[in-house]
Amino acid sequence: MTVLEKLNDEELKQRYNEFAEMMSADWDYWQEYLKSFLQTEQYMLREVAFIDRDKTKFPFRTVVRSLDSLMKLIYNVGVVRGKGIAISVYDYKSFGYKSIGKRKKTIIHSSTPIIKHNWYDFDCDHKSGGELEDAYQDVLKLYDMKGKKPRIYFTGSRGFHVYVDFDFPITLEFRNKLVRNTTNIHKKKIPYTKDELIKYHGEDYEEKLDEINLFKEVTTGTKGMWYNSSCFLNVCTRFPTLDYSGLHFLEETLATDSDNKVRLVKPHYKQLARLPYTVHQGSGYYCIPVNPNWDLDRIIEESMFYHTPVPVKRKPLRIMATTRES
Repeated sequence: MTVLEKLNDEELKQRYNEFAEMMSADWDYWQEYLKSFLQTEQYMLREVAFIDRDKTKFPFRTVVRSLDSLMKLIYNVGVVRGKGIAISVYDYKSFGYKSIGKRKKTIIHSSTPIIKHNWYDFDCDHKSGGELEDAYQDVLKLYDMKGKKPRIYFTGSRGFHVYVDFDFPITLEFRNKLVRNTTNIHKKKIPYTKDELIKYHGEDYEEKLDEINLFKEVTTGTKGMWYNSSCFLNVCTRFPTLDYSGLHFLEETLATDSDNKVRLVKPHYKQLARLPYTVHQGSGYYCIPVNPNWDLDRIIEESMFYHTPVPVKRKPLRIMATTRES
């Protein structure tokens, strides 16, 4: 059994000193990496959290709106002060302010996510008695079943984060539009022929066909994005270490999981994920991208050392005509 031995406080301090030195030297590499990872040149609207090793303290959370401010926060708050760094899985369209005493705090509107990927959180603590190897085997199972190969990251401690990139961004408004426009079509079982589509939708049938196919793509089982109670048990059974709180549900759902416990699962879009190439404040290991050909020993060995960030290679996001909101 592979064991991850956590660093003591003094070793962790040395690790963060190393991290600070290397990040300063690799500042330009970090900028290029974050542009590719977050898919932005400068503007963004994301939440960032900084986590103490002592988890009894509530993480410091703030909203960032530019790449420059994110870089400064990562270095000055996360690295220099020795904190774990997590960032919201999604970008958002809007934000507001919350009054706290005499000051105002910026908050994101979590109902306005711009969703550019599926995100999966595999955690060996999620399964009673589960080991890190169990989580990794579930990750590889998902990797093999996906048509588009996911990006895998070891969190540096007890699990893995997996991203399956989309070709274009999706908003909840667009998701709801798809549901409205396609539910009746599926119920009536209208054939996907040119004549039938023109009959029901007029000359814009090509756009409608795109919507129908996209709706099927993003709502079908574990290959899709939004889940309902009928497929929830199947997901939990196939991937015991998958934290289902990271899945997307069409509506508030009472679902029975693999432990035969009924749970109320609410749709939410405020998940935070460990920022790759940063130090996990609990273990002292780095969060790193994973080659699926590596075994767990190799992953842990690689996560003991700092790696210069490498930009994520993928096709640029495209904006489909059907993603324009009405």
